[in-house]
Amino acid sequence: MNRWLASGVAFLVGLSGSFAAVSASEDPTTPLQGDLLGPVDFDLHCDSVAGERSVAVADSASAYGWSCAQRKNGLFSTIPADYDEACALQFGEPSFPRPWDDELAGSWECFYGEAD
Repeated sequence: MNRWLASGVAFLVGLSGSFAAVSASEDPTTPLQGDLLGPVDFDLHCDSVAGERSVAVADSASAYGWSCAQRKNGLFSTIPADYDEACALQFGEPSFPRPWDDELAGSWECFYGEAD
């Protein structure tokens, strides 16, 4: 009986070691180059570059019309959005932005890796 128990324990220890080795070498949570991370959060970007009272504004229907609007000392101003910085702030580096439609302001998405 003790021999069966010892054999079973040895089997389970060996099996768990195999799973640990596989999971350490092939981490399924690590994204690959070009994997979609998610949509760009322009409000988060604007909070970072222009302050919490700023607002992300699409100046046109085009994907390239984003800016951060702010009001300081009674004056209204805008700062052009930095699309690369927006992805890096939101998802870390390396990441890069791409619109899926150049004619649609809300089409920006961030991807893992370096831009081509």
